[in-house]
Amino acid sequence: MNANIRWSILVLALAVAGVVALWPRDEGFGPAANPDRQAQDAGGSADQFDQEPPTAVRAADLSGIEVTDLADGTTQDLGELVAEGPVLLNVWATWCAPCLEELPVLAEYAQEPDAIPVLGIQRSSDLDAGRDLLAELGAELPSVHDANDLAIRALRAPVMPANYVVDEAGAIHPVHPPAPFEDTEQARQAVARYLEQS
Repeated sequence: MNANIRWSILVLALAVAGVVALWPRDEGFGPAANPDRQAQDAGGSADQFDQEPPTAVRAADLSGIEVTDLADGTTQDLGELVAEGPVLLNVWATWCAPCLEELPVLAEYAQEPDAIPVLGIQRSSDLDAGRDLLAELGAELPSVHDANDLAIRALRAPVMPANYVVDEAGAIHPVHPPAPFEDTEQARQAVARYLEQS
């Protein structure tokens, strides 16, 4: 390779490096840097999370959806389980990291004297793994397994985890914004807010 060719390759490499260095890019990486992508990954759009979701689902809409009790393995009708509100529903999965942080909070809330019943709905993950996870977390929380994600489709859960307050009339209110509860006070406030609206 003669000197002219070597110099040409070097100049070309420096030019490419300069273009790459000056090319505009996002401030960050991953889903947090792109809320539209984050919302799409969660199954919705970015605008969707700026608006209060409409109350369109009722306990009766969950009738006929068979779920398995994690405690004893019996099959139950989800609509019947939540028909006698109020109930706080929590959708979770073993592979959902925020769910693992929220489950102990919900279990603690459920033990408080003024708490309404809490029912966890495990989705898209192995039933035995779910049972083991609750034991590992020390989260004594009644939960059922939604093997085919029928309940999730009926609830139209936009993100994981998702929480819903079922009032005494059977209306199911999605907790907005759809973010995990960090402490029992947040859970208590959300429940009070949606029960006052009913």
